Amino acid sequence: MNGKKINNVLIVCDKLKPNAVAYLDGLKTSLEQAKIGFTEKGYVGLMDFVDMIVVLGGDGFMSETINGCLNFHKPFLGINFGTIRGFLLNDNRPDIANLLAQGRYEIFKLPLLHVDAVSADGILYENDSEGNIYVERSTSQCAKFNIKIDGVDFGKEIMADGLVVSTSLGSSAYFLSAGGAAMHPLLPVMGIRSICEIWPPTLPPLVLSLDAKIEIEILQPQKRKVRATSGELFTYENVVQVVVGKSPDKFFYLALLEGESFLKTISKKILRVQEEKNG
Repeated sequence: MNGKKINNVLIVCDKLKPNAVAYLDGLKTSLEQAKIGFTEKGYVGLMDFVDMIVVLGGDGFMSETINGCLNFHKPFLGINFGTIRGFLLNDNRPDIANLLAQGRYEIFKLPLLHVDAVSADGILYENDSEGNIYVERSTSQCAKFNIKIDGVDFGKEIMADGLVVSTSLGSSAYFLSAGGAAMHPLLPVMGIRSICEIWPPTLPPLVLSLDAKIEIEILQPQKRKVRATSGELFTYENVVQVVVGKSPDKFFYLALLEGESFLKTISKKILRVQEEKNG
């Protein structure tokens, strides 16, 4: 582990998770015992004294917190209180404060995806996501679209429920469920996978360089309305063109405690998927 002693943390708790709320008081007590200061109020002046942002919740809440606190440039330590644990989170364990006080954690610098979307009204939207970006149908009609990657045609008049573009970090979520591969989060790649495609019936998932530029042109947008979304982070309705690539200037830091590893998370996810398939 290559961390330094943590002196002060910001705690962000999902108050809609009773188990996270119940854990919060015990965490505060253990932080006090480890002589680590804490606050639940994040603002610019105070954040100068915070070494780490500790997030209690599930993957979705962690993702929201990361995107909401990017400008603080602090590492995020996620503690799992969700249904299924992804790469963003550490297991809920009793020794977290001691591990932080002793610097027994590792920090990873990770990229974000950037999306530019144009609506049928000509409105330009842009945003960033650390995990997945979806282009999906918003009516009973399937979506119809063309795909170019770095200017090269990779699909004409594809008919599907949509597609998902994923960072390697986000690959163990819906990208994996849609038939893509679970990729190690430190690989500098992104994945793209169509969702429930009708045509062509054998369009494979693709793993691309993180520097790739993916252009999606929506066909028949008035008849086949499509949205670009990253779950609870943002949703842009009735888009006609979407461009996805690596964010040129944004990234974030993720902390893993001693004993945690990305490979363990991949293993748990794959075994769970296999169990569900086997009934």
